[in-house]
Amino acid sequence: MKYPTTLLLCLIALPVSAQTYQTHNPFASETLTIKQSEFIIDTVGASGNLCYLEGQIKNNTWQDGDGCRIHFRSARNSISIAIPEKAKAACSTYCGHNTFFDKTYYRLPTACTKQAAAQTEQRFQTAYRKKHFQSAIRIKQTYLEQCGEFMHLVDRMRTRNDLAVSYKNAGNPAACRRVLQPLTEYMDNKEFQPSYIYRDEYERELKHTRFNRAACK
Repeated sequence: MKYPTTLLLCLIALPVSAQTYQTHNPFASETLTIKQSEFIIDTVGASGNLCYLEGQIKNNTWQDGDGCRIHFRSARNSISIAIPEKAKAACSTYCGHNTFFDKTYYRLPTACTKQAAAQTEQRFQTAYRKKHFQSAIRIKQTYLEQCGEFMHLVDRMRTRNDLAVSYKNAGNPAACRRVLQPLTEYMDNKEFQPSYIYRDEYERELKHTRFNRAACK
């Protein structure tokens, strides 16, 4: 779907239902939701601090009357938010320490919404339990290709671990090792310190990654 060059026209073209946009940041959860001319910015930074802001877009701009002013710029599948230098201090009041929301948000594919992801996981688990490993691989690989850049780090790790086990059980240890390769930087990096928000999940998936890599030799 092609977007018009101005956000106003883009918003007019949007359906009544809300459209979700996310950043490509594996260490944070950063979401922009737009429904007609209404918007919500809801982010959780890598440190765990929050930003929350909502309002109505007028002429590609929103301002609160107290000095915060933000500009929206649309592209084909993304919306960028910019804050003028003189407005940054006022806009920072909507965020916790060292957290900000002026960045580019990309349209979230339908396959990557929470509802669709849950349905995909159910299909994967059904195929896996029935030992239809090739089907399980196709399901999870397609999901990774469509949604990988929108996933949080822990979700990327979990998805690759699921794929690795499926490849192993399908008798393809080489593919098992290959799908785990992007995670080796975390296995070997003792300096990386995950946020307290997802530390437990991260360490659990890291343990699974180490186990799976050893099992796929």
